[in-house]
Amino acid sequence: MRIYCISDTHIGFEHSNYKAIARLLKNARKDADRLILCGDIIDLWRCPLPKIKEDPLYSEAYFDLLNTVKEVPSIYIRGNHDIYIRKTDLPFLIVDKMLEDGIYYTHGWEFDLMQRLGSPLYYWLVTRFPYLYQRFFRTPSQIRTEEDPYNRLVGAIHAEARIFAEKKGYDRVVIGHTHQPFMGDHIVYDCGDLIDSLSYLTIEDGVPALHKMRR
Repeated sequence: MRIYCISDTHIGFEHSNYKAIARLLKNARKDADRLILCGDIIDLWRCPLPKIKEDPLYSEAYFDLLNTVKEVPSIYIRGNHDIYIRKTDLPFLIVDKMLEDGIYYTHGWEFDLMQRLGSPLYYWLVTRFPYLYQRFFRTPSQIRTEEDPYNRLVGAIHAEARIFAEKKGYDRVVIGHTHQPFMGDHIVYDCGDLIDSLSYLTIEDGVPALHKMRR
C-alpha cells in the first residue's frame, strides 16, 4: 500500500505552481494506491468555486484533481482555506480529520493558536458572507519568510502537534498548513506545499517519506 499525502495546493491562488500540481497528480495516478489530501487543496479565500471551475488558470488543475480521484481512492481533509467545501461539492469523501493505523491525518490549523481562536469568525464569514470573505481575507497563510523559513510559529505548530500525538497515544501526525516540509522528529510529518517548497509525503508500511519536486 503506497499512500500519497498532499497539502496546500491552493487551487484558485494565482501563485500556486500548477505545472507541479499536474506532475504530482499524474505521478499519483501511476504510483499511488491511495491519495490523502491534507487541506487547503482548493483555495476559497482567493476564489469562489464557480470561478475556479471556469477560469482557465485554475480549471485544468481542478478537473485534473477530479479525474485523479476517479482512478485513485481519495480522501479530502478540509483546511482553513477550504473549510467551506461541502460534502456535495466534490465526488469523494470529505472529512475534517482522520485516524488510521495509528496515524492522525489533519490539515494542522487546529495546532495554530491564531487560526484556532479565529476559526468561529472564519466559519461564520465563509458560510454567511462568502463574498466578503473572499474580498477581505484573500491571502493564504504564508507564515514563513525568506529570512526565516522555519520560524517560531512553524516550530510552535509542530510542537503542538507533537504534544497532541503523545497525549492521544498516536504513532504519528501528518499535517500541512505551515507550507514548511518537515519530518525531523519521527512523530510529526508536514507535507509542505505546492507553492514554494513543492513537497509531498508518501507512506508505505506506516512509514512516511518526504519528497521534493524539481521546479
